[in-house]
Formats: sequence, C-alpha cells, structure tokens
Amino acid sequence: MGDVDELDDQHILMQARELKNGVWIERILVQMRRSLCGMGVETFKDVPDKVIQALPNLTGPASHPTWEQQVFKIACLVKDGAQLPHCTHAMSFIEDNIPLPPEFKTLGKQKFQLSTATTEQLELRASFTHMWRAFQESGQVDMRQLDTEALTPDKTEDSEETSEEPYGKNTEVEADLAMGKGGTTKWVEGQIVDHFTDTSGHLGYIVYLPRDDKGKLLHSSRKFTPEYVRRIYEPPQTGKSIKFADGSPVKGTAVGFLASAKNAIEHGYDITWPIGIVIWNLHQCTKAAQDLATAMYSTVLQTISDVKLREDVSQGIQGNLITLLLALRRRFGSNAGVLHIQRAASFGTLKPFTESTELAHELRQFLKYHEETNIFVYQFNGV
Repeated sequence: MGDVDELDDQHILMQARELKNGVWIERILVQMRRSLCGMGVETFKDVPDKVIQALPNLTGPASHPTWEQQVFKIACLVKDGAQLPHCTHAMSFIEDNIPLPPEFKTLGKQKFQLSTATTEQLELRASFTHMWRAFQESGQVDMRQLDTEALTPDKTEDSEETSEEPYGKNTEVEADLAMGKGGTTKWVEGQIVDHFTDTSGHLGYIVYLPRDDKGKLLHSSRKFTPEYVRRIYEPPQTGKSIKFADGSPVKGTAVGFLASAKNAIEHGYDITWPIGIVIWNLHQCTKAAQDLATAMYSTVLQTISDVKLREDVSQGIQGNLITLLLALRRRFGSNAGVLHIQRAASFGTLKPFTESTELAHELRQFLKYHEETNIFVYQFNGV
C-alpha cells in the first residue's frame, strides 16, 4: 500500500473494499462526496428567474430526457446541488438497474494536490493520513476515531439547549389544519420546509402539505404555530434507544438505519457496485442539498403540463424532488430495456456521413457498441 497522499481516493476505496471494512469505506466516501460540495449560488432563491422560467414543460415520454437534464442543470447551479443528480442516478442504478452516466467512472480518480488544497482540506487529509497509516501498520485502528463526521456539523449541546427550532427543516410532521377552530382537529401529514417568526418574536413552521384531511390533493405550504405541529416519528431519548438483546440498534427501523450510517456496508453499500457511487440515500447529502431538493420540488412539479400525470406521480412523494424524478423515470420507461433500445438505434448501425472525421467517430462508436453488446440483444432491440 502506498502513502495516502500519493494515492487517489478510488485507490484507497478499492483497498477498503477488498478488506470489506465498512467503516473505512464510509470514511473515504465522505472524502469523495466533498467533490460534489460548495459550488453554485447559496440557495435556490438566488437562481435568476429567467433561468428557472427557461425550464421546459414535461409533456410526455419524448420530452422527458431533455426535461430531466434541464432539472439537473438548475440543481447544479446551487451550492451542493450536484449531489442531487448523483443521488438520483445512483438510486436508479440500484433500484432499477439503469446504467450510470460516464462521470461515475472518473469520480475520485484525481490525486490529492497539496499545492491547491485549502487549510481545511489539508487538516482533514492529514487526519485521514494518520489513521490510514496506523491501519496499515497494525491492521487495527481505534474505532472511536473512525466515527465519520457528517458533512453538515451536528449542533452542540449548548446550541440544543438554546435552540428555538426544535423541529428542523425536512422533518416529517403532522399539522392541524383546524388550528383550534370549531373545537375539532384535522391532523394531516406534511413536511417542514422553513421557519418563520411572528410579530411577537415566537417561532413558527412553514409546512408543506400534499393532501388535506379528506385526502384531496393540496400541494401547498402553510404557516403553523408550534402547538399545531407534532412530529410523526419521535426519536428515542438518550439511554432509551430501541436495541436488540446484544445492544445493537433494531434493523429495519429509523433508529437502526441512522445508527448504521457510519458503516457503509451495514448502511446498504455493496462492494460490487461501480466505484463512483458515493451517495445512495438522500440523508447522505448535505443539509444544503436536502433543502434544495425540497425548494425545487414545487417549481419542477408545475412544469408537468398534464394535470392527471402531475397528480399521479406526486402521490405519496411529500415534496421530495428525487422521489419525483425516480417516479417519472419509471413512468416513462427510462429503464435498462429502454436504454438498450436507444443505444441500439444510436450506435447499432452506421449513419450516412459527409466528412471523413465524422465517419471515423461513428465507426469507433459502432465497433465499441458491438464489442460490448450481445448480438442477440442487438437483434431483439432492433425489432
């Protein structure tokens, strides 16, 4: 094993995968995720109106590929927004076997450059180098040191005590539409998208509501004071975690899912996946990216011109942009079979040409396609 400063992230990740060490896999994935951070304007509100207005309408299967690419481009204009296309592609690959785009082959291949690194990057890399060397030399590392930090730092104990935001953005809640009127309650599920402060300085919540109390589509955001908002899932108090007899968190629950986040394999990572997959759950994105997924949802949803289609694909999504994009991919057949047909049409035959350079390019694509594709698959797709 070489010095960690001399290796690209993919090389280190390959070694961790060979060792089947989920903690080390997650730790290097945290490093690789940083390449998808920090670029773009601060929030979705800062994107120019003319850029948002240029987003085309989704009219059906024919317009879907171009429409989706434009949604991705707008997301990448915002800080940390590049994580959303990555997460969407990764989940499509994992859940529906849709091939990954070319950029997944190059992520993490760049060697760490000392001369262009920031102070924070250098300190982080130095810490990583120290632990990697310790692991090389002894095969053991203090597991307490390997607790990977989230890209968005957790609140300190002091900040929790003084915080006026007991429920953060993206928290799934129930809100009372009646708000004390008529002596009745109308609790409906929703998601906190922002906070507000009233004229008295008291904190309130802006909650996105997909449906009303009768199940009718609502798709609106409303203001609620804290007494009319309650959390759907209440995490266990300190010392009262739900656990198995051996002390490990119960799998298949939100508690167990979050508890496994610092071990990539326990958190669902497959060492046979393509090396470029670094995010496969939305909560692995930064808070800025998660907020962007919520902020873009309503705007993107309104570009679906067919009202019935809009209602169908938005059911149960609860303001989640990635879930919406995945639902549309499945709806319009953007799966492995359709991609095979598209590739067969694009590269399976040679097209008329006017220049020798054009012929050379198409010939290389033609030969590469038939080298990589089973002849029976090509013949079936050509039917």
